[in-house]
Amino acid sequence: MVTMAGAEEDPYPAVVERRYTDFLNLFNSLKRDFPDLLLTFQFPKKALVGNFSPETISGRSNSFEQFLEVVGSTAQVRTCRQVTEFLQRQELTFALKLINNEEYEQASTLVENCFRIMNKLQTDRSIVVLQNLCLLICVYEKLHDSKAMDLACLAVRRFQGVSDSDLLRYYVPLLNISLQLSRKYGNDSASLGLEERLSDLRTRGIALHDSTHLLKLLMDDLSPTYPKERTSVRQFTTSMPPLVGFVLFLFGSLEQR
Repeated sequence: MVTMAGAEEDPYPAVVERRYTDFLNLFNSLKRDFPDLLLTFQFPKKALVGNFSPETISGRSNSFEQFLEVVGSTAQVRTCRQVTEFLQRQELTFALKLINNEEYEQASTLVENCFRIMNKLQTDRSIVVLQNLCLLICVYEKLHDSKAMDLACLAVRRFQGVSDSDLLRYYVPLLNISLQLSRKYGNDSASLGLEERLSDLRTRGIALHDSTHLLKLLMDDLSPTYPKERTSVRQFTTSMPPLVGFVLFLFGSLEQR
């Protein structure tokens, strides 16, 4: 579980389950890139088959907690590529497959979990967070779920002040889908604001009619990073080896910006 630690209970905890080997691969990768941070840390050895006594489980859990304290408390580590892939690669890869198959209901759960995780670990304007947020909007829009409207408003606010060219590619498609949603759900004030933003962009010479649909743009961008795998729903849920549960505590605001 990835959760914010504080006086209030985190209303949006996110759940991740990983194998021992996944933890070990992450540790070895981080040790190469951040040797000083993990210099004295001893990663727990793999237990023999069937050797899962209470002492073994307790000792391993303590070691994982210490390891994750480093990951959660060090900004440079928790925002690095290895941690991002560790926390969302499996789920996002499968979600993209489901979206390609138009199985949006199942995809929505996975994409939302990925967004919740990255939203706690990285800044609200990081490319990973905004990609997940925009993908979630598109999935909910396909499901005719009104949550798409609320998330679209959140995304538009977050794009204010964004200067990363990789992210700005999503801005016009985001405004277009947000305007469609605001009209669909009768949000007149949001529609007016979005029309003004699009009019301003048009005045500045930005072509709006050639804009690619947001979902297609995201799928084109994410698919090379998270390639489609030949995995069925049944295989994904039943064929994985024994999993390791963990809690990653982060310190900060619980506000959903």
